[in-house]
Amino acid sequence: MMFLKKWKVLLSASLAALLLVLTGCASFTGFDTSKVVANAMNVTSTESNQTVSLEIVPGDGMKLLPEDKAMYDLMKSIKLSFNNTKQQDVNTMSTTGTLQIGTRTVPFKLAMNTKEMTIMIEGAKKPIVLQMNSDASLALLNASGLKLNDLQAKYKEMMQSLVSYFVKSAPTPTDLSVKPLAAKINGESLNLVNLHVDMNGPQIIDFAKQLLTNISKDEKGLKELISGLYDVVIPIVKEAMKNDPDAGELPSMMDNKELAVAAAYQAVSTELKKAVENFDQAAQDKTLTSVLSKNTSIKFDIAVDSVFAIRKSNFELNITLPKDVAMAGPKAINLKVTNEQWNVNKPVKADTIDTSAGAIVVNPEGPNASEPISASQMLKNLDPKSDAYKLLMDDFKVTKKNIKLFISDESDFDEYDYPRPYKANGNTTMVPARFVAQSLDGLVKWDESTNQITITDDLSGKVIVLTINSNNALVNGKAVDMGSAAVIKEGTTFIPLRFIADQMGAKVAWNEEAQLVTITRD
Repeated sequence: MMFLKKWKVLLSASLAALLLVLTGCASFTGFDTSKVVANAMNVTSTESNQTVSLEIVPGDGMKLLPEDKAMYDLMKSIKLSFNNTKQQDVNTMSTTGTLQIGTRTVPFKLAMNTKEMTIMIEGAKKPIVLQMNSDASLALLNASGLKLNDLQAKYKEMMQSLVSYFVKSAPTPTDLSVKPLAAKINGESLNLVNLHVDMNGPQIIDFAKQLLTNISKDEKGLKELISGLYDVVIPIVKEAMKNDPDAGELPSMMDNKELAVAAAYQAVSTELKKAVENFDQAAQDKTLTSVLSKNTSIKFDIAVDSVFAIRKSNFELNITLPKDVAMAGPKAINLKVTNEQWNVNKPVKADTIDTSAGAIVVNPEGPNASEPISASQMLKNLDPKSDAYKLLMDDFKVTKKNIKLFISDESDFDEYDYPRPYKANGNTTMVPARFVAQSLDGLVKWDESTNQITITDDLSGKVIVLTINSNNALVNGKAVDMGSAAVIKEGTTFIPLRFIADQMGAKVAWNEEAQLVTITRD
C-alpha cells in the first residue's frame, strides 16, 4: 500500500475521472487547466473532508424473497464519510469517519503509515492493526534496492508522463462552463473558480471515441510517452531481477531502448487502430447503448483557488438501467463523491491510534503471516450493543453457516485422495475435525505429545479437548461422552459429526438419497 491507499481507492478513481475529462478542457478565464492538473499531481500533504454515497434505486417490478429483500433494503443506501482527514505525506495519514448502511451508523478512526494500518471501530475493545511490511509493492522495493522515496519519485514521474499525455489528447467536453464560486471551507471564506462539466451517455461514448482517435493518430506523442515509461520502469525491473536469482532474464531487445520503444509502439498502435475501427460497431451494442443512454450522466465540479489548487470537488455518476433489467432488479445506480481540502502542501501532522493497551494484529503475507480475522473474532471484539456488532450479527448474519458434506462408507475411504467424511459402524458419521471446526469459525490446535486436538469455538469461547482413540472429550473441563472415539486416518483426525455440531451450536440434516449431510448454524 505504498502508492495507492486503500481507503482512498474510490476517491482516487473519481479524481482520475475528473482529471481525465479535465485534461480535455482548454484554458478558460480564471481556470488554467494545465496548472490545475499539475498541482493535483503534486499534492503531498493536505487536510480534507470526503464523502462517498451509493444509492441503488429499485425497479418497479423488482420482486425479492424476504431474506434477499432485507439485504437489499440494507444495502440500497450506503454512505462513507471521512472527516478531518490529515495527509502528513504520501505515506502517512489519519482520518475520523463513519460508515452508514441502512439504519446503522458505524464511527471509526483510521491511521496509516508505510508499515501498518490501524483502525479503531466505535464499540470495539481493541483496535485492529493490519501490518503491511510484506505488501507486494514493498517486496518490489526490497528487490529493486531502491529507497522508498526514490521509488515513489519514479512512480510520480511515470504518472506525470501519463497525465501530461492525456492533457493534449483528450477532447473538450460539450457541456462545460466556468463560473466564480464563493465557498466556505474549514471556516475560511474563499473566492474560487468553478469548472462544471455535464455529459450524458451518448456524449460519454463520443468522448471515448475521440480520445482513442486522437491517441491513435499521435505517433510522436505516443512514442515519447512509451520512451518516458521505459526510462522509469525498465531500470527498476532490471535491478529487481538482478537481485532475484529465480527471476530469469529480460528479452535482449529490452536492452536497446530504441528497439524496445519501437516494438511497444507497434503493438500499442496496432491495438489502438483496431479499437478505433471497431468502436462504432461496439458502441451500437444494445446493452451498452441502453446503459449509456441520455438518462445516464456524469457530472462534476472542480473549484480552484488563486494558485490553481483544487479546494472543492463534486463527482456524480447516475446510471439508468434498461427496462428489462429494471423489471427484475434495480432501475438506477447513483454514485456521488464530494471533497473539500485545506492546508494544501502545508505542514500537517497525522493523528495516531493508541495500541498500548493491546490490539488485534493481522499480518496477511510473508513468513510471519497470520490467519485472517474470523467473523467470530470480530464479533468478540465488539460491544453487542454497538451498531457495528448489530450490522455484522443481525444484518449481515456473518455467523450463519451452511456446510454440505458427501458421505462414503468406511470401506470406501481409501478410494479418495482427500479427507472425505464416512460412516463408522454403520451409523456414526465421522468428519474431518479441522475442516468442520474451522468452517464453523473454530480455532484448532494439535498437540502431538499428548495426541490431543483442542477446538476453541471463537463465538462462544467454549474449549473442546479431544484425545485420539478416546470416546471422552473435555468440554470446558467437563468430561462428555462422544459416542465414538476420535481417530486418525491418513493423517487426518476424524470425530463424530453429531458431537461437534451440537457443541458448536449447529444443526445437522441428512439426505439419504444423495448421501449428503448439511450442517447449518444461524
